[in-house]
Amino acid sequence: MKKTVKALALVLVFIMSFGFVTASAKGIVLSNDKFYVELPEGFEICTDYGDSHYYFENEYSYEGIDIIVEGNLLFPDGIKNTPENVIEERFKTFFYDVDETGFAEVKTLEKGEINGISACYVYGYVDNELYSDDIFAYILTTHETLFIVYTTLSSGTQQEGEQPVYLKDFMRTLLVNGTYYNGEKLSKAHDFSKEEHYIDALERDVLSEDYYEYNSNVDSFAAVFIFLGFAFPILFIVLIVLYVKTRKKLKEYKEFFGSIEQARSAMYQQKMQRGYQPYGNQQYYGYNPNMQQPVQPYNQGGYAPQQQPQQPIQSQQSQQCTNPTQTQDFYK
Repeated sequence: MKKTVKALALVLVFIMSFGFVTASAKGIVLSNDKFYVELPEGFEICTDYGDSHYYFENEYSYEGIDIIVEGNLLFPDGIKNTPENVIEERFKTFFYDVDETGFAEVKTLEKGEINGISACYVYGYVDNELYSDDIFAYILTTHETLFIVYTTLSSGTQQEGEQPVYLKDFMRTLLVNGTYYNGEKLSKAHDFSKEEHYIDALERDVLSEDYYEYNSNVDSFAAVFIFLGFAFPILFIVLIVLYVKTRKKLKEYKEFFGSIEQARSAMYQQKMQRGYQPYGNQQYYGYNPNMQQPVQPYNQGGYAPQQQPQQPIQSQQSQQCTNPTQTQDFYK
């Protein structure tokens, strides 16, 4: 529901401000100076995976379509004039660099046209040793630009080689712009002269703050992962060294003192020889049942009181003041 609301809000903003992305009866329309396309129903621009190109995803089934637009370095002679085996090898290399996935096999490769422009359809599967996906791709070129549109599905989810319907719907509306080969022209007229630059649209729709935040988080995770990859072997070696040293020290103690049982027995015997008694048999202060005479109370401490010498009684005359008329002056 949130994705739907966001998509509708995005469409309204573009209609009111830019007019480059609009809505049709079939879905979102994306238009710039490189291509025009109508997204199949339920598909919208997705930026959740940190891609640097347009990726469209179905919000319900999570099926996706990638469209890659870059300079045409792989097929300078155009699709029609490039041998199929060359197309296959260069496509494998290109796809591995983009998706970082091993391209195992191309099962079908056919040349044809998309709305009047020469194109090549490729069907095969990718395998990265963890999973295997079927891939369906289209390659189109102008003198300046290479366009690759593809989608992947988990192997076995549909009949082998059967192209997804949503990809067919996407390609039916795709129009590419540039200097065409062999005098080709679009079968559907479209004016690209007033369209927004592709890079401007890409920066607005894809290369946003979310894109840089996603890739920054990925880089941070990779750095932590690499650090742990180096730290764990070092920590493991340190623990092994400490373990070996500890075992060696324990062995020396055992050779000198004997086993732990022998050490405990010897310590217990020494305590018994010194008069040690368990806690339950210890005697309370002030009472000893083995003594016949009573123990002195605590406040006397076992000492007899000392006799104070008697002071001689002075005569009343000696206690009287020798000079009765003299008084002490405190302020003198």
